[in-house]
Amino acid sequence: ESPNARAAAAYALGDMREQSESVIAALTGCLAETTDSQVRQAVAEALGKYGWRAIAAGSSLKQLTDDSDPAVRTAAERALKKIDAREQNDRKVMSN
Repeated sequence: ESPNARAAAAYALGDMREQSESVIAALTGCLAETTDSQVRQAVAEALGKYGWRAIAAGSSLKQLTDDSDPAVRTAAERALKKIDAREQNDRKVMSN
């Protein structure tokens, strides 16, 4: 599998909304397996699209905030913000 194909697959998975648990687990697993920065960035961006549902990927994304590639770091930071923001919004809605 080429890095371009894996990155394209990650972007496509980020747009899926069905079976989010399975998709998030697959994306998180991809982070553990890849050394390609383009793929890491694509996976981080895809996970961010899932918002609070990707909370299980939080530790993997936090590790990417120290990545050697600034684009990967930025993507991971944005994803973590989306996960946290949506989680906080959901908590507010549930408490009202």
